[in-house]
Amino acid sequence: MRWQPLTPLTATANLPLLTIQDDDSIFASGDTAKRDDYEITLKASDQPITAIRLEALPDDRLPAGGPGSTYYEGTLGDFYLTEIDVHADGRAFAFTGASETYSKNRFGNNPATAAKAIDGDIQTGWSVHGRQAERHVAVFVLKEPLPAGTDVRIHMSFGRHFASSLGRFRFSATSSTQAPEARPWSDHVALLLSDPDRELNSHEADVLMTEFLLQTSQLAEDAEKIRKLRMRPEATSTLVLAERPDNAIRPTHRHHRGEYLQPKEEVQPGLPEILRAGSNESPGNRLEFARWLVSDSNPLTARVTVNRQWAAIFGTGLVKTVDDFGMQGESPSHPELLDWLAVTFRETDRWSLKALHRRIVCSSTYRQSSVRNPDSLSIDPGNRLLSSSPRYRLDAEVIRDQLLVAAGVLHDEVGGPPVRPLQPDGVTEAAYGSPSWTASPGTGRYRRSLYTFTKRTAPFAMFSTFDAPSGEACVARRDRSNSPLQALTLLNDVMLLDLSRQMGAHFSMASITSGDLEFLTEMFRRVLVRPPTSAELDLLTSFQQEQHSAFTADPASAFRFLEIDANSGITSETIVSHAAWSATARALFGLDEALTRP
Repeated sequence: MRWQPLTPLTATANLPLLTIQDDDSIFASGDTAKRDDYEITLKASDQPITAIRLEALPDDRLPAGGPGSTYYEGTLGDFYLTEIDVHADGRAFAFTGASETYSKNRFGNNPATAAKAIDGDIQTGWSVHGRQAERHVAVFVLKEPLPAGTDVRIHMSFGRHFASSLGRFRFSATSSTQAPEARPWSDHVALLLSDPDRELNSHEADVLMTEFLLQTSQLAEDAEKIRKLRMRPEATSTLVLAERPDNAIRPTHRHHRGEYLQPKEEVQPGLPEILRAGSNESPGNRLEFARWLVSDSNPLTARVTVNRQWAAIFGTGLVKTVDDFGMQGESPSHPELLDWLAVTFRETDRWSLKALHRRIVCSSTYRQSSVRNPDSLSIDPGNRLLSSSPRYRLDAEVIRDQLLVAAGVLHDEVGGPPVRPLQPDGVTEAAYGSPSWTASPGTGRYRRSLYTFTKRTAPFAMFSTFDAPSGEACVARRDRSNSPLQALTLLNDVMLLDLSRQMGAHFSMASITSGDLEFLTEMFRRVLVRPPTSAELDLLTSFQQEQHSAFTADPASAFRFLEIDANSGITSETIVSHAAWSATARALFGLDEALTRP
């Protein structure tokens, strides 16, 4: 059976931008809604039309390769065609039946076939869950032929409880009086099959044989394996912003008193007049705006960046209100220093944060002692004049990362998917769907905190305890608290206990052939950076010996502390040494100085 492609004349939609391609297909881009309606006008055929074929085509521009544009909640690249109608010569034409090459419903047990797209029920439709990035075909048979020489208008509706429209598709028609059915093979294969007397060359014969082997029911299981092998491998992806085309600009309105339900006059992209510095030029798109942000016409970007880096290093910014540089923000404590750092950062450092950090930490201000003299307490009680090096508790992620380094287990791989470190059971049970939290195996759980998986409704427990934001909003300034729960976390959290055991394992093996004193000094320096005083070293030595004596008296408690099976075959002497050093590391982790900038 021959199918004749129908040339689109117009293609419009309620929200998506429909673009006619050179191969007579239509590509949908831009916004989508939970219900999308496509209106397609096709050029008249010179023959009566008895059936219409809809090809859902894959495309690399679509989520998971298409053919649909579903990008959240549903299967990436799927679609859900709820209804299709056809009109010609000023009236509607009914369908008598429909068939498809593949169909599968992700939600529920009801079928999601092409026939469900012509049943008049907006709740049912055609879907292809599980077979993304493939070509799928549906054939709709007309009750009476469409007349020749008349343009065809097709209306399609898409949508579930999420946006699920077709991303790329094409229409064809046939005038055959035999009721056609959807076939999975391409038009090239159909052409080869239509002429049985034609002598095939070796390539054409291979094409037909391959298609036969993939379609025969006897080899269905093997064919499915081949299809899965042909699918693109899973890869980490990210969203990328793209400028809208000029003919699909989203209208933006001023909202009366900020109320989104009261849109007023339409506004165009541009800068507030107060920021133009006397210039009539204003950025009109994202690229121009990005260039303006770092141009000489805008000194604010460099000043805000420098101030935030200063706050990260010293605990308080030169402008204390790091999240407010406006009229209601605080004036800078050192305005000339802020100006000099901003200009140097932009012109000399060429926006290099590494160079900025080096300049700040090499300064005498940063390297001065945190011990305050009596005069500074009366003259500069808030240390806004930086008369001494400020002390403040580190951020949650920094605390974890420095303890990973101290334990000697930090895995410094760059990039890749998020990981799940150890955390107490039950943290995620209160979140929607009660998602499980299975700690990443091997070295994955010891990656930098930057890569920790986060869920808005169940943030990582240790981070929340140390005032890390939940991710619901972008914050420029964090609150810092000091609570008993933080001390309990440092002593008892499963992740930090694991780090103390990792650190204890290293020192217990090293101390077997050498004295403990030098290793106690090294452990102290790993956690607190500075060397211990004589008094501190005496206290640490006494603590380590007390732990060793206690575990020696009760080896079973050492096995329990390390969560090692007593029947593992490891000698009690080894376990006792490991437990004593782990308890010592745990005690160091719990010191106030371990989480405070010196």
